[in-house]
Amino acid sequence: MKLLNDSDVKRIRTGEAVVVMDQVFKIRSEGKFISPPRMHMDSADGKIVFTPGGSLMDHVMGFRVYTTFGDEQITIVYDSRTGTLKGAVIGDYLGALRTGSIGSVSTKYMSNPDSRVLGIIGTGKQAFTQAITSASVRNFSEIHVFSRDNEKRKLFAESLNRVTGIKTFPDESSSSVARISDVLVLATNSPFPVVKSSDINPGTHIITVGKKSVKEHELDLDIAERSSVIATDSVAQINSYDPPHFLAKVVTKNRIVELSDIVSGKIPGRKNRDDITLFLSVGLSGTEVALADYLLNLS
Repeated sequence: MKLLNDSDVKRIRTGEAVVVMDQVFKIRSEGKFISPPRMHMDSADGKIVFTPGGSLMDHVMGFRVYTTFGDEQITIVYDSRTGTLKGAVIGDYLGALRTGSIGSVSTKYMSNPDSRVLGIIGTGKQAFTQAITSASVRNFSEIHVFSRDNEKRKLFAESLNRVTGIKTFPDESSSSVARISDVLVLATNSPFPVVKSSDINPGTHIITVGKKSVKEHELDLDIAERSSVIATDSVAQINSYDPPHFLAKVVTKNRIVELSDIVSGKIPGRKNRDDITLFLSVGLSGTEVALADYLLNLS
């Protein structure tokens, strides 16, 4: 059995991870990717979460286990034909890279091809992986970032500039980032909207990664109402939210489509250049297994 960690995961080129996720959604559109909603068990300090899944086409199955109150995670991969344990990946970077890569698949199929400015609200690990993977699917000339901590956003901008080679600017407000962005990523811990609908220009593609329950959500409901196409990696996961997803009680929920249907060409990612498009990242169960399997096969 092979055992990998965060250092091994960070050796993969971000473009490769996006290709793996792109393939997952193509397989899912054919009904050959199994992805039940995540399960969890409550404890006094938080939850332990179990996300199983696998690919019938690639003969792989497995699961990821993590807690909501710690950083340690493990992803287990089995050969579904023999039941052989292929290996495991320990650490939290696999999940962050997976989430960033899924967001970037949405950017590939839902943003305008000539998008040049990437905006990032948030400076955590999820914000970082969204940014570096997005750079592999669009030819961005600038990245603009914002978080409330001045020092963190400066360091974050310097890090992105170094890793991507794209000019990255720390902005003074979330509004200024939103107003200049062709692709806008929200990856915060904020319980309330971080940008206003009036800040969003026609043609913008938006990815929301942070809080998204009916009680706490980083995205303004008016932005969802303005969006011509709203996609997610898992409608089933949205329907299983407890407390409910923030779009659960509004008419917009009836317009949410599967990203896999966009990737397969069944549904257009956008209809017009000026469309606002929205991707609700909820974490398709089993995608971390697919990425872990790819890494294990490389090692």
